Amino acid sequence: AHYTLLDCGSRDIKFIRYDQGKIKNMGWNAECGASMGFTIELLERYYNLDFTTMQVPDSSFSVTCGVLGMSHIFDAVVDGASEAEAVAKFVKGIALNAYNFAGSPDTLYLSGGLCHNPLFVASFPCKVVSLGRFVLLQGLRPCVTDRHTEKQHSGMQSSYPGQERCRHHQGQNNPIPAKNSQSPPLKKTDHPLD
Repeated sequence: AHYTLLDCGSRDIKFIRYDQGKIKNMGWNAECGASMGFTIELLERYYNLDFTTMQVPDSSFSVTCGVLGMSHIFDAVVDGASEAEAVAKFVKGIALNAYNFAGSPDTLYLSGGLCHNPLFVASFPCKVVSLGRFVLLQGLRPCVTDRHTEKQHSGMQSSYPGQERCRHHQGQNNPIPAKNSQSPPLKKTDHPLD
């Protein structure tokens, strides 16, 4: 089984691609993807648009940066395009850039605030499974709950967040050993992201 998760938020975009249960590739773009979601929400408010009623345009602007890409909108409006048409092309351009950044998968699992923007979601040239804005935080809920419960029962204090291993992930490839476990400490070369 393989899949790609793309998280599109207000300030950055990130993706992780799994193949056969292992991380195949990942990336985080806080520069060209900067302010992507924020810019789309700002344009919606400024032009008083409703993304639930807007159609995906046939063409798009080539957009690699949310802030710098706004110049395409202004140029199109000056040339006679409606504000809604120009913003729709901008949104589609942002979606295509994010899709290419994630490796152009056949199916994309989308998380982050832009999951709630139907124009953005419909602008991808692939099947999109919207997971919602808070899926990344919801995935941590069992670990946080376990850690809080363990501290209450044992009086244990964590010296840093995530020090104890989540019980839901024990036995899996987790680089953080459980407290008092028999596993030897990890060496720098043992970390899967090095």
